[in-house]
Amino acid sequence: MDLPRPAHRPARPDLTLVPRPRRLSPRPGRFRLDAGTRLRVAPGAETAADLLRAYLATVTGPCLEPADDGAFVLALDPALTGLGREGYGLTVSEQGVLLRAARPAGLLRGVQTVRQLLPYEALAGPSGTDLELPGVEITDVPAHPWRGMLLDVARHFQPVSYLHRFVDLLA
Repeated sequence: MDLPRPAHRPARPDLTLVPRPRRLSPRPGRFRLDAGTRLRVAPGAETAADLLRAYLATVTGPCLEPADDGAFVLALDPALTGLGREGYGLTVSEQGVLLRAARPAGLLRGVQTVRQLLPYEALAGPSGTDLELPGVEITDVPAHPWRGMLLDVARHFQPVSYLHRFVDLLA
């Protein structure tokens, strides 16, 4: 028995993001994350930079060193008023990555999208190889002010390590 196919399919499998961004446009090329990748952090974006480093350190090993000419840029731009409190804009090209938001919460949401753009193998742990992010342009604003997930631990007992991982993945 064949199941019906979904009406909407992403352009490329590596652009399957949850939740689906408001605007997503594939771009040519890929950005390589390696030991030489540097991070440019604008004032106010330090928390998002720390989160990004924590995620990538478990995957790539090396930290993204700060640099004024870094190809990976995290920036707060209060002029982006249409993005609200949690919206962000993300552009990935061969030359670099630009993640902008009007508020720090938007940068944190953008970091979660960057994490989802990593290859599936990257979430399993250190691979020892360089990683690539697909070329993409994303503008996203959450559709709902509150999002959640139910985990029934009364009937399905789980170890604490599982619960920690579950909450981490929900982010």
